[in-house]
Order: sequence, then structure tokens, then C-alpha cells
Amino acid sequence: MKHLIYYVFCGLTALTLLGVQSFFGILLITPREVGGTLFGGMFLVLMCLGGWLLTTAGLAATILARFAGARVALLCASAIQVIAGIWSLLNYPDDADGNLIFSPAPNEIYWMIAVAGLLLFTSVYLIAQGHLRPQNGRF
Repeated sequence: MKHLIYYVFCGLTALTLLGVQSFFGILLITPREVGGTLFGGMFLVLMCLGGWLLTTAGLAATILARFAGARVALLCASAIQVIAGIWSLLNYPDDADGNLIFSPAPNEIYWMIAVAGLLLFTSVYLIAQGHLRPQNGRF
């Protein structure tokens, strides 16, 4: 019974961090027109970046604390963000008149994909090498 509570707690923690980090990552990567907004939509970017950094720190803390499923949650969150970034680049809005301002710019999306790709590579490496494996589980 003690292990069941442990796995349920670890699973809920990993799923919550996975969902919140993916949500903020997709909001950061999705281009939107910000031409008529105050400060060019920077407040949304700051809010999403702060949430993304907090959840990334939370995932890192759960990995270091060796929670079951934390490494897989980082893998899934990073893969979702890389796929969302590639989708955003492929479907980047067209500005035929040249009067629209989009945020983020394509080069910023490339950087976001690079950071998410680095996290993806790190999680694959941790899983493949068996580093920081939980004490009571495989993943």
C-alpha cells in the first residue's frame, strides 16, 4: 500500500509538471500578431517564460529527488515543445502587406526549439544511461 501511494503521488506530480510546462511552452512558441498591443505583447511572454522556467525547475527537482516518471515526463514535455515549434515554423503567418508584427519571430522559435531539443537530448541520455534512476522503479 505504501508503494501504491508513492507511485500515485509521483505520477500526479510528473503529469502536472508535464501538462503545465507543455502549456506554457506552446504559448511561448505560437506566433500571434501583437502590432496594436501595449509593449508588443511582452507581458504574456514574461508570464509564460516565468511559468516555463518554474516548471522546468520543478521537473529538474523531481529528477534529482528521483521521483518515478520524472525523466519520462521531461522527455514527453520536451518532445511536445519541439513538435509544436516545428509546427509553428511550418505554419508561420504570412504578412503580405508588411504591416503586421508577429511575436515570436522565426529566429526566436529556432532558439526555443534548440532549448527544448537540449532538454529532449538530456532526458534521452538520462534514461538510456540509467542516471538518476528512481530507487523504487525503472523510469
